[in-house]
Amino acid sequence: MDDKISQFLKKIEELPKEVSLYFSSRPSADACRDLISTYDIIRDDLDEVIYDFFISDFQADLLPKLISDNIKNITEDKINNFSSDFLGKLFFPVELFIKKDISSAIKKYKGKIDDYKEYIEKFNDLVEDKNLDNLNEVLEDLDKNFSPKEEEALISHMLEKDLMNVYKDSDISGPRKINGSLIYLLINKKDSLNKFIKAFMNNQEKLGSKKIILSGKEQEPTIANWIKHFISEHGSEGFSNIVLAKYLTSSAIKEALKDKEIKILRKVLKTYRSLSFFPDSMSNTPFENWEIIPVDRDSEFIEKKIKKISVDKKEVSRKAEMSPSIEKEKTEKTKKVEKPETIVPMNLADQELSVLQEMLKKYPNKSLERKAIESEIKKRKK
Repeated sequence: MDDKISQFLKKIEELPKEVSLYFSSRPSADACRDLISTYDIIRDDLDEVIYDFFISDFQADLLPKLISDNIKNITEDKINNFSSDFLGKLFFPVELFIKKDISSAIKKYKGKIDDYKEYIEKFNDLVEDKNLDNLNEVLEDLDKNFSPKEEEALISHMLEKDLMNVYKDSDISGPRKINGSLIYLLINKKDSLNKFIKAFMNNQEKLGSKKIILSGKEQEPTIANWIKHFISEHGSEGFSNIVLAKYLTSSAIKEALKDKEIKILRKVLKTYRSLSFFPDSMSNTPFENWEIIPVDRDSEFIEKKIKKISVDKKEVSRKAEMSPSIEKEKTEKTKKVEKPETIVPMNLADQELSVLQEMLKKYPNKSLERKAIESEIKKRKK
């Protein structure tokens, strides 16, 4: 495969799925058509610039050279305008996901940020529609008799009265089911959020045996008081994993809680962040990974290992049960010399085309990745 295509595919695979989603969408296709029409260029040349820009790790300083190398009929006086439009229409919407300062680059090429805000709005609509499609898949896993009102009452009760059992449960199926219901209700029943936050912040279940100092007074180590303690230390704004780690490793926490209890407190504070700052707390997180109640990834890993071991044991057991006569028959068959089939080896070019054709199956029809592979196949056939 062409080294450029290979590098591009590797780069886009490393990025969040939202990037690939945008570049296989109608808004992205419309943006490309705008560029092609405005600057009188062909789609293949534009694609080459897109691939090179990905490979360069989105270095905006290199953009004029990438453009002049691939698009011969762009005059010098149009390169700045093209660079600004290229960045604003195609990469400004995914700025957060590629983690590059596209806004500053647009300004550098004399572009106006306001001219491209509509592309962000279209991208946000696209992601929201995609998340709703994924939500339908979540709903399929829920009971057909699912009652939003009853489920809301059950979850509110759990958040206020019975959360410790969920945190302590090593079976990950419980948190997963709860998260499915939570996400559905938070999206479709807008008043659920405040009810859930209120219930959670009132939780009087105890975590640890030592009392907490709040406002200079000793208080019971309840979930509600632990959240208040964290807020008193780090404020009520959204917080990063670094802030969380700093809090949990502080001497005050280590003296008050055992290691197992600290792990539960981590889940408490992650629940607080996910719920209190929803939906912003889910930004930059693929929909399939959305969760309010943290899922124990170690347990998930162990569960997969156990399933694999179970399958392996069954296979060993099945083989052990085979009678000696069958084993003998199998051995004798392998000893027989059979006439080899005549195999016509594929030439290298055909092998490479076969690999590329197989790769096409991985990507949806309008994706940028598929277009890159199709372009490579077309070159090979020529």
